[in-house]
Amino acid sequence: MTSDFTFKKRVILGALCVVLVSDAALGIVSWRFKGEPISPRTLLAQASLRKKTLEAAVKRASEIQKNYPKNAKECEDFEQSFRPVAEGYSTIFADLGTLARKAGLETEGNSFRQTDLAGHNLTLVEISTTVSGNYGSLVQFINELQRAGNFYVLEELSLAQSSQLTSNSLKLTLHLKTYFRS
Repeated sequence: MTSDFTFKKRVILGALCVVLVSDAALGIVSWRFKGEPISPRTLLAQASLRKKTLEAAVKRASEIQKNYPKNAKECEDFEQSFRPVAEGYSTIFADLGTLARKAGLETEGNSFRQTDLAGHNLTLVEISTTVSGNYGSLVQFINELQRAGNFYVLEELSLAQSSQLTSNSLKLTLHLKTYFRS
C-alpha cells in the first residue's frame, strides 16, 4: 500500500509539473503577443505608405538611369578641364602669384607634392603656400581663389600674426589640392 501511495504521489507531482510548465509557456506566448491587435485600416495605411515609398524610389532610380549619360559626359568634361601635367606646375605658380598680387599680398613660398591616381588618368597635386597682408586682402585672395580658372580644393588654412613691422599684418598658410591630367 505504501508503494501504491508513493506511485500516486509521483504521478500527481509529474502532472502538476507538466501543468506548471505549460502554464509558463502559455504565459510567455501571451506576453509576447500582448500588444494591441492591428486593425485592417492600420494595416492598409502601412501598406499604402510602403507602396508610396517604393514607387518614389523606383521613380528616382529611373531618373538617375535616364540622366546617367548626361552626368557621365559632364564628369568626363570636368576631368578634361584639368591641365596636363606638363604645363601644370608653372600654371599653378603663376596663378597663385597673380591672385596674391591682385589682392595686395606678399607670397612667401610654394611647395608641391604629386601623387598619381591609379586608374583615373589623374595626378593629385597638394600645394602649400603662405601669403601675408591685411585681413581684407586675405579674404579677397580666398574669394579670388574660389573663382580661379584652375580647380582648387582648399583643404586647410591657418592664420597667424605676421612678424613684419606693421601690427595689422597677418600670415595665412594654405593647403590646397588640385588635379592634372596624366
